[in-house]
Parts: sequence; C-alpha cells; structure tokens
Amino acid sequence: MTQTTLHTDIVIIGAGIAGLWLHHRLNDMGIHALLIENGQIGQGQTLSSQGIIHGGSKYALNGVLSKAAQVISTMPARWKNALNGEGDIDLRDVKKLADHQLLWSKDKLSSKMVSFFASKALSSRMQRVDKRDAPALFQDAGFKGTLYQLDEPVLDIPSLLKKITAKWRSRMLSVPSNSQYQWQRSGQQLESVQVGDITIHAQQFVLTAGEGNEVLLQSLSIKQPSMQRRPLQMVLCKSQNPNQPLP
Repeated sequence: MTQTTLHTDIVIIGAGIAGLWLHHRLNDMGIHALLIENGQIGQGQTLSSQGIIHGGSKYALNGVLSKAAQVISTMPARWKNALNGEGDIDLRDVKKLADHQLLWSKDKLSSKMVSFFASKALSSRMQRVDKRDAPALFQDAGFKGTLYQLDEPVLDIPSLLKKITAKWRSRMLSVPSNSQYQWQRSGQQLESVQVGDITIHAQQFVLTAGEGNEVLLQSLSIKQPSMQRRPLQMVLCKSQNPNQPLP
C-alpha cells in the first residue's frame, strides 16, 4: 500500500458547520488548513438543526439571563452580517427561509418572564407580537397564549453547505467511515495523524466532529474535557395536504 504524506498548518476533523466555518475562515486568512470528514458533509447536528440560527433565547425562558444565553446571543447578528456579505464569510448566495422565528406559550407567561423579556437584556431580540399582527393560526379564538417574535433567522441548509464548501473544497479530504486515527507525538506535542494510507503533519489539530469527538478523544487518550452527550430533540410539523400548508 502506497503511503501519502501531506503537510499543512492546521488539521480540522469534522465537517459540520463549526468545522466548515473554521476551515473557510482560516484558509481565507492565509493559513493552510485541511478538513477531514468520514461521512457526509453536515450529516449530524448541522442538518438536524433545520437551519435555525440559535440566539440563546430559549436558555432565558426561566427569567434569568444565563451565561449560555449571553455567549450565544451574538450569533444571529454574526450570521446576518455574513448573509449580507459583510461578515467573516461571504454567504450572500445562501437561501434564507425566514427572517425570524416565533415563540409561543399556551398559557400567559408569568409576570417575571414578561418583565424580563421586555428588559434591555432581550428587548432587541424578542418582541411581543400583537394578536392583530399574528399569523392566522394565532388569531384563532382558541389560542389563549402569548406570541413573541425572535430575531433569529432560519436558513436553507443545502444552499449553506454548497456555498461554504465551494471556495476551499480542494483542501477537504474524505476518508472511509470506518477510518482509524493513529496519532504520532513528539513528547506532549502532536505531530501528525495517520488515516488509512495518508499521513498528515500539522502544527495544530482541531476536533469539530460533534458526537464523533468522543471516539477521537479516546484515540488520543484524553479524558478531560470529557464528551458531553446532549441529544438534539426537535419536532417538525408538516401539512399532509401540500395545497394547504401550515401557516
């Protein structure tokens, strides 16, 4: 078997949106980065997220602006800049399915939450929707809850993956799904990784494989940080009659 040896600045393992964004950004900056994927691009949470650009609002539903909510709060603006061609990556060709999302409660929110959503912390990201301006579904007399508009867009994932992979596809490497990663070290420093008949030498290695990071960490004998398991659970509702779509 013929061995192939490659040299790069940074190896990124995992072609979800995190790995793809980093790969695109680094190469645009003049840093040679190779991206490795052992399956389909975006096959995990990137596709399962259904294109929702999460701004952390759901982490504040208990009326407290958590650290997680604050960290994620800048994401919608960052993505909007990219969609306008003014951000870290030019995503002007990506299809946008919706400019915002709607959050609703079947019962009235507690006064604590109402005050919180109206505060400066979230007022720019979450606006209460007057019933007269709401979609027909929420104008129905049977709906007794409260409706909010979230400043969090929804994107078409296929068009996003097409755009973000186009420029630097030549620096993306597809390997078999059963590939084993064999690491070579010099002291505590990682020097290279062998995948099948390919050996890649790099200065840095970045793991962006989502749940696949668990196996990668095990192959590196790294126990801390440990892999976090938090399955994504979402429900998608569609109309059975294509001529009568849900509002």
